[in-house]
Amino acid sequence: MLINPLPGSSPKALHSALTDLRFAVANQQGSGQFTASERATAYLTWMQEGRRRLRGQVRTGDLERLVPTKSYDVVMSSLSSLTTHVSGDAVG
Repeated sequence: MLINPLPGSSPKALHSALTDLRFAVANQQGSGQFTASERATAYLTWMQEGRRRLRGQVRTGDLERLVPTKSYDVVMSSLSSLTTHVSGDAVG
């Protein structure tokens, strides 16, 4: 993927952010010791951190392709459903 850095952004800082985010998500993918809700929460945290670190360094379109907000919405919806289902089972 070709990334268009914003004028004035540091190539070194951008490379560092992309590398850190890649390793962080790879660690989440390889970790089978967490529950579905823990993994979803970790993914949401990764997305928030990714958007925070890349905002101001890359163009909006690139940020959306790298860390899509649609995925965030899907995971939030799934997490909400999972939490509601678990809570419902515990009460019922």
